[in-house]
Amino acid sequence: MVVSASVLPIIVLTGKNGDSEKITILNIQSYPLIGEKWTVRFTTVGRADLTISAINGTTWSNNDKNQDLKFLECRNGNETLVYSWVNNSVFIPDFSSNETCYEISEVLTPGPHTLMFQFGDDIAFAHNLALENWLQTSTSDFNNGTKTNINVSSDSFHLQERYYLRNYSRINNEGFEGSWLPASWSEDPAGNVWNRESDRSYTGTYSADFDGATGSGGASGNLVSLSMNCAGSNVTAIYVKFWGYSDAADDGEYYLDYYDGSSWDQITRLDNFGDGAWAQYSQKITDSQYFKSNFQIRWRVVGLNNNEHVYVDVVNVTVERNESGYYPTGNLLSKAYDTTRNMPDYYNISVGTTVPSGTTVTTWVRGIQASVRFLINAGCNGGSISPVTPI
Repeated sequence: MVVSASVLPIIVLTGKNGDSEKITILNIQSYPLIGEKWTVRFTTVGRADLTISAINGTTWSNNDKNQDLKFLECRNGNETLVYSWVNNSVFIPDFSSNETCYEISEVLTPGPHTLMFQFGDDIAFAHNLALENWLQTSTSDFNNGTKTNINVSSDSFHLQERYYLRNYSRINNEGFEGSWLPASWSEDPAGNVWNRESDRSYTGTYSADFDGATGSGGASGNLVSLSMNCAGSNVTAIYVKFWGYSDAADDGEYYLDYYDGSSWDQITRLDNFGDGAWAQYSQKITDSQYFKSNFQIRWRVVGLNNNEHVYVDVVNVTVERNESGYYPTGNLLSKAYDTTRNMPDYYNISVGTTVPSGTTVTTWVRGIQASVRFLINAGCNGGSISPVTPI
């Protein structure tokens, strides 16, 4: 008996539009400073079109600084890639790489910011929590010399003058995609003609819409956000962002108001904002009269006529808090490593009156006339770390 066998090779296609296309973000969460660069590192498998977009309320551009981010470049290893700016996104056709790649943007506003990377059918995301500044030391505390032991007592050494800012979301990308009204939002008066409609939206399917009416005086009504806790002695700013569209609204028919805890204040006209095209309203509020536990936003329509419409979409509100502090007593133990630059790196920082057995601290500090990154993760077996004293 003769047995015949043939072996057929198994071929895995990794070409354009193949199932094996994959993109991996190597640093999903970043903490850049405002005014500095945010670099997202990523790798790809296969060959496909690469599209990078700003999402979740993040705005960007490749030619101006009036957005959250300014795109600078995309690199394949050390090679700067040629791209097209298509539909407000970076587009690189027929892309493949076996190296680490880099997307680099300049950060222009406080985070959070989100970028979406689409490689063929695979999608990945990168996030940042951009801050206005980190803790700052004095030049004499960390200079060009090597520090091995800094004694701390009676506030003789502490992280001083500057502060750590963190943003807390109060309204996160409200796009009116769910049931009307969104939870804890209201209409004033109840049942006016604000509603959720699909005839026009900035993103998704729906937006909040107000339609004008025939007859003398037109139609009037208010859309009121939920009440937001923006109070506290450490609040430094409130950030308000939303997308707006005005379709033939006349002067004096549409306004934006803020609630200061006791009364409504007219902030600006909106009838001429987003006139015939979606536009993003963005404001940093530093007036402390709005740092209240019941801060609200109101979109106010007065006498909108027939065949006139106004729309609101993708509303974001964040409150910025100053979370500064320092250690008043103890020892700061450090070893500096020469990095051939004026600002040495410091590793193995611990703060406390003792260094108990089993303490593991990982950090790095970059000093001398520059913002300092001071991140401490301590695991202690016995002993204690001195409490943080607020400034």
